[in-house]
Amino acid sequence: AVPTTTPPPPTLTPALATSTWTVVPPTWTPIPTGTATLPPTATATTPATATATATTPAPVAALTCTLVPPVIDGTLNVGVEWPGTPLFTFQPAVTGPERIVRVYGVRDATHLYFAFLINDAVNEGSDAARLYLDTTNNGNDPDTADRFFQVNRNGDRLIWPGIGSNIDGQGWNSTYSSSNWASAVGEPGNGQWVVEMSIDAVAELGALANPFGLMAEVFYTGDTSAYPSTASGTQANTWQDIGNAICTP
Repeated sequence: AVPTTTPPPPTLTPALATSTWTVVPPTWTPIPTGTATLPPTATATTPATATATATTPAPVAALTCTLVPPVIDGTLNVGVEWPGTPLFTFQPAVTGPERIVRVYGVRDATHLYFAFLINDAVNEGSDAARLYLDTTNNGNDPDTADRFFQVNRNGDRLIWPGIGSNIDGQGWNSTYSSSNWASAVGEPGNGQWVVEMSIDAVAELGALANPFGLMAEVFYTGDTSAYPSTASGTQANTWQDIGNAICTP
């Protein structure tokens, strides 16, 4: 996704440095306090593009490697198969725990694994969990490398790639199918339901960037919620950076 922090305009720093050294008499040079008034940006003589990556915020979450991949059976064993702490959580504007979504994520050398624990006491046909991946993290609209996964509460599922490039204004290819992933749904009770999925990253995602872009979305009974909260499924610029990991077999 496109970095959200814009580096200082390239004309500001040179102008400040030129102005300061012009008005200071040469006799001030050896005075130690003379250099203390220079702002830190005065030393940045490299082009603005060189500093852009340094100001990009770090991912708020990152995948970790697992030696024993979780079994995709709809039974969410947190702390055993899955980490004890979610990768992230989100919920709609409703306050309270009744709509919280916890998303877990790990990977190994070849596969990504994600699980959703969704609080929704009413089982309806429209209930679904969605996962969007910007594999190369190039933002904009979906391209052929990006993937959109959906798993319904009744077990139905789909996978769509993006269409064309990331600047052609197109969305998702609904005619696509793939066997490079697996999913399972569970109903543990207590008004919750579970989605587990594994994705063959090598076969389906190719070279997954570090970080890569991610969006999650849940359809509840009469409501929806997304992570990040303002994200759009057709604008990868609005998705969240997630750290990747290099795992050995």
